[in-house]
Amino acid sequence: MILDVDSYFDINFESHWIDNELAKKMILDVDKSEVLSPYCMQSPIFGQIPPEKLSRGVKALLLMLQDDDDIIVWATACGDNCAKWILEISKQKDLYIGLSHLISFSDIEDKFEAIVIETGMKYTTGSDLTFGIADVLYAPTKEDGVTIEE
Repeated sequence: MILDVDSYFDINFESHWIDNELAKKMILDVDKSEVLSPYCMQSPIFGQIPPEKLSRGVKALLLMLQDDDDIIVWATACGDNCAKWILEISKQKDLYIGLSHLISFSDIEDKFEAIVIETGMKYTTGSDLTFGIADVLYAPTKEDGVTIEE
């Protein structure tokens, strides 16, 4: 799993990661930056920036978009504004992500299929998926001093 999204992206970046319409739409939506070339984005705050200065959420999305099916990206790098893009990428390929915080998929109205690996449960709506993720992330454990009956 790619845990240090910033470093992995910065070290391994390839120009074709940004040279497609979906990547450009994600960058514009999440970072409010226009892609001028694979090596230059126009940010409303910082002016012209290189891809290394994109947000960690956009970098995570661009890594998820890659053809390598073995990549598991730590989606905790993403905020709620990335949720719709995670689902959009999942329409193109099976996607495996790691989460250690709750991303809200509740605003997603499109139908999809997601499986939470820890439980094996399938979800087809954004709100159900959000609750399914919350069940895993915030489930009491023996370490919390909670008695768990088996």
